[in-house]
Amino acid sequence: MSDAQAPIKRRASVKETKDGKEGDERHDAIYRAVSDAIVEQRLKPGARLREDALADVFGISRTGIRKILQRLALEQLVTLTPRRGASVTRPTADEAKDVFDARQLVECGLMPDVARRMGEKRSR
Repeated sequence: MSDAQAPIKRRASVKETKDGKEGDERHDAIYRAVSDAIVEQRLKPGARLREDALADVFGISRTGIRKILQRLALEQLVTLTPRRGASVTRPTADEAKDVFDARQLVECGLMPDVARRMGEKRSR
């Protein structure tokens, strides 16, 4: 297992079902675990995601891992490169700027509400 897989070493918890949906639920749980690791930056941009290592960590087939990586690629969390495999997507400078601009809009929009709440606490 590579260093990149260490942050997601814990197995995804899966509830067994009798109607055959266990595989789908397991894949969804693994998808969420890898997605969360990327979003929370436990997996850094550019980190290589080896199918064999992920299959070993989560105890599913490489085919199942491939499907999960394709789903992550659709959301642009993972980059798939032919003959090189998958890696955590590196945001471009423009994408990073867009994120900061969006955060600024949200945070500035919240300020009046924060100030009002702080004023209410002080007046109690």
